[in-house]
Amino acid sequence: MTFSRNFAKIFVPLYSGRRFCTMIPEGAMQMTDEFNIISKSYGIQSIAPGVQRILLIHPRLRRGRFFDLNPERAKLQLEEAVALVNTLPNFKVMETTAVSTDRSTKKKRLWGSGRIQRIIALKEKISATALMIDVDILSPKQQAELTSIFRTPVYDRYNIVLLIFKIFAKTKEAKLQIQLAEIPYIRQRLLSMYELHVDPSLLHLDTSEKSKAERLEVLRYREQHLRKCLKAAVEEKVNLRIGEAQKNIRTVVAVAGYTNAGKSSLIKRLTGRNLYVEDRLFATLDTSLHVFRLPSGLPILFADTIGFISNLPTQLLASFQATLNHVANADLLLHVEDVSNPDYLTQRNVVMKTLSALKIRNELLKSVIRVGNKIDKLCRLPPHESNTYFVSCADGRGFVELLAAIDKRVLAISGVTIRRLKLRPHSEAFSYLCKYSFLVGQPIPSDDNNYLLCNCSFVYVLFIFIFHTLNISF
Repeated sequence: MTFSRNFAKIFVPLYSGRRFCTMIPEGAMQMTDEFNIISKSYGIQSIAPGVQRILLIHPRLRRGRFFDLNPERAKLQLEEAVALVNTLPNFKVMETTAVSTDRSTKKKRLWGSGRIQRIIALKEKISATALMIDVDILSPKQQAELTSIFRTPVYDRYNIVLLIFKIFAKTKEAKLQIQLAEIPYIRQRLLSMYELHVDPSLLHLDTSEKSKAERLEVLRYREQHLRKCLKAAVEEKVNLRIGEAQKNIRTVVAVAGYTNAGKSSLIKRLTGRNLYVEDRLFATLDTSLHVFRLPSGLPILFADTIGFISNLPTQLLASFQATLNHVANADLLLHVEDVSNPDYLTQRNVVMKTLSALKIRNELLKSVIRVGNKIDKLCRLPPHESNTYFVSCADGRGFVELLAAIDKRVLAISGVTIRRLKLRPHSEAFSYLCKYSFLVGQPIPSDDNNYLLCNCSFVYVLFIFIFHTLNISF
């Protein structure tokens, strides 16, 4: 029986029922064994973190389409790369340097022999055990060439971010997303070994006799399996998080932004929830939902999301599409910015381009409310922009104005009107409004205690219908 038929025998039962992630033991074991062999050689584990002294190099383009005109921006990008590497336990950046390169970062060696010799000298001077090249992703051929030249592990942003994700992922869906994000990385390295004639020994790759088609078949089935499991995990989480009372909440407000801009801190300040907040990159790796009642009394759901970062392949974040669906399907988008960062406008462009690349609908992007966070770190506020509200999650400044803006926008989007109705406690109207969750907040007894004053939320047409049908006074 051929390899493909073996795999068909394993996986056909998985597709035939709804419980995709419940595999027969033999099939699960064989698939896992095959994938683990490939993953061990081609996956991110092959450059797993130990105690590492890192030399961080920023390739500064001297000419060509992406010529770096702004030295200050290059400095800020370098600082961000340092924070990224230092997020990993036992990784420490010992030295940083910007090394000029011509026209492109896609050349096989990146630099000429003279600059390479200077990098080698600096590496030996600081006793670096690994290099981090501050580019989005190195091709397998580049990585093989640079590893051979420098005789140390060579990382790029993709490697580092995946390692961060692997180490800090806690929830089931976050772990599944990270496994899914690793598949394109494994596939690229696998194809490069066959098609670009990369020496497997340079990247410590498996040299067994399995064919390219057989290995790609393993990856294809693994990817399908992970997508199905991830979909089930996300649906399960949403159903658990949103109880019967919350299912009547019609409005979702997604909170997006650059990593470490303060998204979780904003939601914590608004809702009073005991959210996990840490001053490090990618402290949030999956979407969480939080119920909040606006000043008008209207309930909404805040959706916290993973942060974005520059020079990161969209395919990596695309693996998080399942949980980013809360952004795609949101009614309103809050874009949180760290306005204390000198490069926050560049970070804004990164976030908006990433959201566009993830196919977030245009009307949602155009109606975004920007939240300029961390004004407590500024002596003077940035220039005013429309639909922008400056706040401090640290001391609470600006939240009254921000909440009023969110409330106004949500009422307009939802088409809801808030009415105060005067109802008898045991009337048919009061029972109806309670049953269908139209009440906003707690009813207030009238002065004579014969009535309840109830704030209720309606779509206007429904209000007219109920008003006439139930003979309500207000």
